[in-house]
Amino acid sequence: MKHRLGHYMVAGGGQSAEIALSLRHLERDPWDDVLHTLVHEMVHQWQDQHGMPLDHGQAFRAKARAVGISARATRPANPVAQPRLAARSGNRSQP
Repeated sequence: MKHRLGHYMVAGGGQSAEIALSLRHLERDPWDDVLHTLVHEMVHQWQDQHGMPLDHGQAFRAKARAVGISARATRPANPVAQPRLAARSGNRSQP
């Protein structure tokens, strides 16, 4: 995933619905940003489960506010990178 921080994929073709987060996002961005992305994608899951279009419209914005996140679909252009994975071992560092 090169151009997205996260993505919600609807169920279909024998596959379950899924939320994916960018590895680069997990490695470089503050945990608060990653958590925001996860909850953002969970709002899309909520839309799907309630038969709504998956968009960033009025229902999305209202639900985002209700669960305590901003309704933004993007992050600032120049975030401060904070590495989250150990460079050599591949093990995740503790937040």
